Amino acid sequence: NFDGALTKGLPGDWSGVPLEGTGQFLTTASTETRLARFLRTGSISTQSWPSRSLNIVRDDVVIPPGQTLTIQPGAVVKFELGRKMVVDGALEAPGTFAQPIAFTSIRDDARGGDANRDGNTTTPFSTDWRNIQINGSATLDHCFIGYGQGESSVDGILRVGGSALLRNCTVAETVFSGVIVYGSATLENTLVLRTDRAIDTQAGTTTLKNCVIHGNRIGLFPHGGALTAINSLITGNTEAGVQFATSAAVLRHCNVSGNVTNFQNHPDPTGSDG
Repeated sequence: NFDGALTKGLPGDWSGVPLEGTGQFLTTASTETRLARFLRTGSISTQSWPSRSLNIVRDDVVIPPGQTLTIQPGAVVKFELGRKMVVDGALEAPGTFAQPIAFTSIRDDARGGDANRDGNTTTPFSTDWRNIQINGSATLDHCFIGYGQGESSVDGILRVGGSALLRNCTVAETVFSGVIVYGSATLENTLVLRTDRAIDTQAGTTTLKNCVIHGNRIGLFPHGGALTAINSLITGNTEAGVQFATSAAVLRHCNVSGNVTNFQNHPDPTGSDG
């Protein structure tokens, strides 16, 4: 566009390759479709969403059992209001430091640009879309997951009924739980910020390693199952760092400080387990 380096490409700058009739878009292993805009909806088979693409979830997306969705580094996934992703198969999102992946609101102009094309009329909010429901398996690395709310006040933007591994991720900006666990979840080097209950364990096993839980109402909420936190920082939460309900938590080499109440419904274990 002859502007030198004044502008740069953003996911969603063009609409990809439209097909008409029986037309085909043939690709090879060397083909890359970058900065394109795709509409996503319904039940999908095994597929890959391109690097640095903008993917708009217009209606709920379902990954059936036996199918795998791979989201390439740099892709942005934006959910229309009230929409969700249900993972009954497998979700792979291997972002990188240089090319993180975002799961966010259609109103989030900071990631993937002005996808709803309304300028600055709207801004993202913590109830914009529903959530990612992991009933199968998911591996997320260098991902941002924000501005969703779950299905109800006892849900989260990430609901883990199967198994999930989060590495180097940020979960933020939700009116209810950040991660709610009924199955098996491991979080490593992950931030959970500005949620109601950051880590809400209902059943199964949850492990945190080298995580930061900050700026939530409640940091850790062990309500069921087994929760273990190792070498993690739980601080700046407005009601409690750890609120014990009906389940215990094991904290090793953690820093639980600077919360309005560090430990609620439990004696302060500071000085034990590192």
